[in-house]
Amino acid sequence: MVVPVYYALTEKDFRAKEFGEATGDNDILGFTSKEESMAFRRITIETNQIITYRSVLKLSRCRWLTHLDLQGCKNIKMDVGLFGVLLNLRALCCGGCS
Repeated sequence: MVVPVYYALTEKDFRAKEFGEATGDNDILGFTSKEESMAFRRITIETNQIITYRSVLKLSRCRWLTHLDLQGCKNIKMDVGLFGVLLNLRALCCGGCS
């Protein structure tokens, strides 16, 4: 359990992970499949035109998330009911998604 804590403490906001505009589905899938992703409670992917439903589906399986921001990701078409299984999720921002 030391590895997730180390990765979380090396980030600016040690519980938040931000993905940029150049992030693709494979980057999200790779990140969420690693153990160190469990250290992050907040994920932000803003104004990204590349990621698709595949990333959203994988993120919906990250039960440790408390905040998810997909603001302005116009290539995502989803139903917010997908995140109903995330009992810890307190904030979901998906303005601009389809």
